[in-house]
Amino acid sequence: MLSSQLYVAFCALFILPFYFCVVDAQASVDFDNGMFKLQWTHDDGKLVFNMTCKTIGWCGVGFAQTSDGKGMVNYDMAVGGVDSNSALYLDGYQSTGPGIPTKDPTPDYRLIRASEENGYTNIQFERIDTTEGDDKDVQFTSNSEVWIVRAWQNNYDAPLGLDNSTLQHSHTGVSTKKYNLIKEATANGMKTRVTTYTILSLIPENMMVPSQFSCLCVLVLLPYNFFAVDALNYVSFDSDNGMFKLQWAHDKGKLVFNMTCKTTGWCGVGFTESSEGRRMENYDMAVGGVHVASNTPYLDGYQSTGPGIPTKDPTPDYKLIKASEENGYTNIQFERIDTTEGDEKDVQFTSDSQVWIVRAWHSNDAHLGLNANLKHSHTGVSTKKYNLIMEAESTTVKNTASGMRRRVATFVILAQIVALCSVLI
Repeated sequence: MLSSQLYVAFCALFILPFYFCVVDAQASVDFDNGMFKLQWTHDDGKLVFNMTCKTIGWCGVGFAQTSDGKGMVNYDMAVGGVDSNSALYLDGYQSTGPGIPTKDPTPDYRLIRASEENGYTNIQFERIDTTEGDDKDVQFTSNSEVWIVRAWQNNYDAPLGLDNSTLQHSHTGVSTKKYNLIKEATANGMKTRVTTYTILSLIPENMMVPSQFSCLCVLVLLPYNFFAVDALNYVSFDSDNGMFKLQWAHDKGKLVFNMTCKTTGWCGVGFTESSEGRRMENYDMAVGGVHVASNTPYLDGYQSTGPGIPTKDPTPDYKLIKASEENGYTNIQFERIDTTEGDEKDVQFTSDSQVWIVRAWHSNDAHLGLNANLKHSHTGVSTKKYNLIMEAESTTVKNTASGMRRRVATFVILAQIVALCSVLI
């Protein structure tokens, strides 16, 4: 086996141009010939799940500590998906036996993001290991083992709940053995794989190396890989003394937004090309937040032609990436393609178009839609029009030079590491 000094030198001198280190931090199970897949990691007292079902309906997983995991006895479940309005949802359920499960009155599963593509639904979510005050919750510890139960519905979503027989699963099954989720994730997290991307391989592909050597390899390679790719460069719009902030970037025909409001209710932004940007004239809006009771992120598109309650966009184009609520602030990340088709009320973002930026928020959530009781507590319009695409691209150009300087500094550091390695040898 190579000594640690020799391994560092070898890693820096020979592997750098051809390899990068990938940490295998996920445990994984596959069922039904790839129709269901569950991956999970363990981090800081939480289990983070990545679940995929071959369905355009709801997708669910359950955990049980019973003798055989069958008969829906003491299931602790998470069920989610993307509904027909492109809204993401995730709910916790419990069951004591066969029948329609009941919603968890104190839900512990938290949605991170969800998507639906090419007939598959993918849901990422998390849960703390151990909960309090609910004896029906499965407690995940380093000593506990659970059956993994899978289920999905081929055609129907369940954003309002599994409350009728129409939404009964099309497919279901139980794992053939019990899993200790925490130990499985921890064991996998200790492995590091060196993966080649060149025919001039000096180390066999997927060679397993000791974790302490792998960490040294990461220290050498991480700066190179980090600075080799530019992150999105965001333009920023602030108002109301930091109570509202909108950042955006432009990437591959899409605008990517990062919006923050000082509220624990809904947070919204609108765009309009009208003459002065006021009186809700031709607003194209995105309104979202985190529903407090279920801890579920939501985002909806709205349109208005004048004062009053806006209507939901029948063909929504804003896509939720993630949302969170912390310390009295709500943060929502979402995206939209520049130009849309078939809806004349959509604002079209081009390199020639300018829009007013309209902000609004309320202390209560609007996960079921806006109504008269949920009228904004705060609102305002930007003092000028913005060309979102040109502003974003201008920021990217300005940051290119500094990015190059960072890369030069990084290569200098790497050269110093190589020199040190040669001394160690």
